Amino acid sequence: MNPEESKAKKCLFGRPDHKELDEYLKKELKKDVQEKNEKWNFDFEKGVPKAGGTFQWQKVGSVETERDDSKVGESSAAEKEEVKEVAKNSADKYSQLPQTPPKNGR
Repeated sequence: MNPEESKAKKCLFGRPDHKELDEYLKKELKKDVQEKNEKWNFDFEKGVPKAGGTFQWQKVGSVETERDDSKVGESSAAEKEEVKEVAKNSADKYSQLPQTPPKNGR
């Protein structure tokens, strides 16, 4: 349907200037990121902590040391059996929960 032919008027305050709106949103985003950088003492654009400030950031590990891609998808028979046992026990535990009464006494 052509908006010009529609009886309903949806643009109550005139057509927005997309360039002006885009500039405004970029400015507000930059301001917000700058405020968060100061609050958390962290440069979110670069992904690194900043020197000084309230918080002192410590590196705890890296993706490379925590995950070995060569073992992705591999698991031993014992691990698979353990997962099955945990799932079975969880299902048993939840099946023993009392049923909720029906709404409105029905």
